[in-house]
Amino acid sequence: MSEPKMAKIALMLFGYPNYPNDVGLRMAEVLCRGIEKKGIDVVFNKEAITDPREAQKQAVSILSRDVSAVIVLMGTWVSPEISLSAILELKHLPILIWGFGLYKEKGKMESTGSFVALNVIKGCL
Repeated sequence: MSEPKMAKIALMLFGYPNYPNDVGLRMAEVLCRGIEKKGIDVVFNKEAITDPREAQKQAVSILSRDVSAVIVLMGTWVSPEISLSAILELKHLPILIWGFGLYKEKGKMESTGSFVALNVIKGCL
């Protein structure tokens, strides 16, 4: 009898040119570690996608990776056409759209605009 197939989830991090995409990347890495601790493989390119053409290209690539679901992480403010171009390619898969609010950086509360981008894309969908 063969072993059950391990679940695999894709994570796509979206950002915006000249925004603090490194913060989103740190958040994505924390998210990946948490998912992997649950015994789930994560497909993640470890970069913020900031261009709609690249988003679509990466989404098509994900389709060949046999994933069960996709997490769309808004790492900063994201112009809707960037993330939508990927979401539309992956719309037949379960998709979780995630963002984060304020975070502490050097003792000060900061924001990347992630939560705003989450609500904008929610409105678009």
